[in-house]
Amino acid sequence: NFNFMISLSFDLYKQDECFSWNIKHCLKLRLNNFKRTEVPLLPLLLCLILFASHNLISAQSLRGLSVLNDSQVWVSGNKGYIGKLNADTLLECQLPTEYHSKDFRDIHGFNAQSAIAMSVADSGVLLKTWNGGKDWFEVYRDNDSGVFFDVIEFHPSGKLGILMGDPLPSNSNYIYFRLTLDSGNHWIEMQNSQWNKTSPKLNSLFAASGSSIRIIDFKFDESQGLIHLKCIIGGGGPSGASLRLARVTWNIYGELVSEKTVNLPLPLPESEGWGVYGMSQLVNDEVLVAGGHWKYPNGQLKSPDSANIQKQDCDQGLFLLKFSDASMSLRPLGLCNYVSGTTFLPENRIVSVGTSGVSKMKLPRTRRDPISNLSWDVNLLGITEYVTNFINTHSTPFKGLNAVSVSENYVWIIGTATKPLLLRIPQSVY
Repeated sequence: NFNFMISLSFDLYKQDECFSWNIKHCLKLRLNNFKRTEVPLLPLLLCLILFASHNLISAQSLRGLSVLNDSQVWVSGNKGYIGKLNADTLLECQLPTEYHSKDFRDIHGFNAQSAIAMSVADSGVLLKTWNGGKDWFEVYRDNDSGVFFDVIEFHPSGKLGILMGDPLPSNSNYIYFRLTLDSGNHWIEMQNSQWNKTSPKLNSLFAASGSSIRIIDFKFDESQGLIHLKCIIGGGGPSGASLRLARVTWNIYGELVSEKTVNLPLPLPESEGWGVYGMSQLVNDEVLVAGGHWKYPNGQLKSPDSANIQKQDCDQGLFLLKFSDASMSLRPLGLCNYVSGTTFLPENRIVSVGTSGVSKMKLPRTRRDPISNLSWDVNLLGITEYVTNFINTHSTPFKGLNAVSVSENYVWIIGTATKPLLLRIPQSVY
């Protein structure tokens, strides 16, 4: 019985398509045998362990999404995955073996030939390709045991970029920051100060969609030897969530010359895990802010003990941020979900994604507009032009959606599924 169960368990582990049925059969066999005789429980435990590990191991999570145009897209995710859209097919780039276990949660594509990908932890690494993904070269590495990279972001010029991550244990008062002036070939450390100092509402960022920071302006004045950066940083801490508008100037040696910061708390619960998980592209001094708490994919009611609770009382996950040189203002948009990614479409349309699916809405919105929710609406997902895999009205290969972006004619969505999955949806759907 013991040998039979061991053999059956490993056979089941290798059969993806019918694993769920087979594991039930495995448990049924074990229970039937248990009625007849006393047999060690190790085979049963092995079945359960293999079942749990199968669900974890089989999931392919894509979180890095860089859309260049209707036909050029780069994606990245866990298990050392980097992919490139090629002639309507998502092809996996072959990486050296040492990177196969890396979790590449962000990627930036410069063009069809060049891109840079970011792994989050277990030594943070940046890999870059110059030949369309055929070869990848390490351009930066931090071997600190406590390192966790969250996001890479580049100015539209492609030369100036930033890398940000959670504070190192050895430097816990400051958010991790590196800067590049040559498209990510070299990275330099700049002086920390108030602009990246941690606070109770901003002591870490989130790597949910590679969009927790947005560059407003970025300049390198070679004649004066000065680097100017203006950006919005979003994150969270033990006391809730906040946004920070930072204007910073360094000299060429990385020394701080000047800085100015504005902080804005989000109207979310003041506890760990609530935060800014993503932001949209900038449009006319406005940006969409996605957030909430990943443990509450469908939102958390503010007064769970109330007998007359209304849906409008939930903690929301989507906000419209307006900013200037010296101020920021925030308005909830009435989406009652955890949201990890969001984007503007033409004509003030908005598409947002998260663990619970996708939503669409249009600005302006007022307080009288009904609360919206993410969903697996077949009208939003079921008529997509799929690059890989499929969705139908009865089931979905997704375990959740992570990031969304837009090109001239399409909306692009990635998420967590049983295999790498990139969706290309005509904008007309939204």
